[in-house]
Amino acid sequence: MKKWVMFVMAVMAVVIMAMVYKSCSMELEDYLELAETFHERGAYDRELFNLEKALERALKIYGPEALETADIYRKIGLASRDSDVIAESFGNAIAIYGLTGKKELAHLYYERGMRLMELDRDYLVDQVCQNLEAAAMLYETYGYGCSDELCQSYLALARLEEDGGERWAYLEKAGSHFWEISKANSWELGNGIYRAMGTHCLNEGMYEEAFEIFNDMLIRAEDSSREDTRKVMAEAQYMSGAALALLYKGEEGIERIEEAMAYYEMLRGTGKSDRDGALACSFLALAYGSADPPSQEKVLAYGEKALLYYTVRDSLSSEDEKEMEYIEEILETAYDRAFPERGEWDFYRWYRNYSQPKGER
Repeated sequence: MKKWVMFVMAVMAVVIMAMVYKSCSMELEDYLELAETFHERGAYDRELFNLEKALERALKIYGPEALETADIYRKIGLASRDSDVIAESFGNAIAIYGLTGKKELAHLYYERGMRLMELDRDYLVDQVCQNLEAAAMLYETYGYGCSDELCQSYLALARLEEDGGERWAYLEKAGSHFWEISKANSWELGNGIYRAMGTHCLNEGMYEEAFEIFNDMLIRAEDSSREDTRKVMAEAQYMSGAALALLYKGEEGIERIEEAMAYYEMLRGTGKSDRDGALACSFLALAYGSADPPSQEKVLAYGEKALLYYTVRDSLSSEDEKEMEYIEEILETAYDRAFPERGEWDFYRWYRNYSQPKGER
């Protein structure tokens, strides 16, 4: 009799445990579905709340070393806006995947580095670089075939690198991996590589190299049927035109930049081309200042027009001010070439007259 009672009790215990397990499993899936719904709505605090509840269930069902638990840690790292939570959550996922030798380890380092980079905090730069370097090493060592993530890692490292030589080394790696092993031949990533390499060359005074890079970008765009082809062509036109202007080939530069300006004039007032339109205007001023002979009137006209993209506003954001600092450098070069007899203070007096936002006049 006693054995029969013990048997019945054992069966009941198994049934109860199965029911509890099933209940926890259902709650886990419910929380994950809710998290996904809130993510789609942009309600990230609610997404994070449900992911934390899902993590509690996963720890009970699968334990702290299961891949299912690691996946929820990863989701928390992607959803959080707190650098400590991002670092810790991805760290837990990395520790779990490290025990299994799974190739997702490289992706976790990549995602943690990119998430921390999105927060744009100076004190996080070292952590960002460490994670992206680890991701790049794993991608290259084990050949996971993730060329886009590998290239993006090197592009991000180049963006954070202050030394020009080291920055160029990262950019060359991004470019070589993209052209040699990329299976998707991503349109956006390819343009990003052209843009980063060309801009680096412009900033380093390597104008011929910059022209070749942006000209290749233009040729690639001309052969494309993508929806934003015209936008990419316009950018390549005014940037290659800028390189020509800096090489004192003003007439050739004018021709290219004016083609880009036709596109930006079409978008003027829509808010879709403010930065590119302003840059194109400032480079057109530079091209007219670099022509033989320079056109002083057009330098001033296009300089004023470039600044107008910003000064029609009541106030400027920090990003606007940063962009205007770059435009100021371009316009100063244009002014110096058009008015070699005038001094530095003459330019600044002219610049101040046209660079004040509407709300500050």
